[in-house]
Amino acid sequence: MRCKQEPFDKGLQDDYSSYMKKTNITYMKEQLSHCIKQVREGEEYIILDRQKPVAVLRPYRAEDSSDERDSLVAEGLLRPAEESRSPSPLPPPIPQTGRSLSSYIEDERSER
Repeated sequence: MRCKQEPFDKGLQDDYSSYMKKTNITYMKEQLSHCIKQVREGEEYIILDRQKPVAVLRPYRAEDSSDERDSLVAEGLLRPAEESRSPSPLPPPIPQTGRSLSSYIEDERSER
């Protein structure tokens, strides 16, 4: 079974999207496993909601994540780590001295 392709909408045509398959959300949910298999093979989809494009599903590319990271750094929304380091261990717990919190609560309740 193929992932359903919506009829071509001339209003959506541009050079890039004309090569992508279009499918609606309902069908995508019903046939997600099959569509993901096709995406792994290089297919790209425009996902439509009421005939309007809302998302693009395409194969993941490792360079995409570095491009996104670089643009976030350039915009000042992400600060790269200065060095790779492991987290420092937590300090030891502080030893308990005196009465417990439970005893204070019991005393307060008995006064009522």
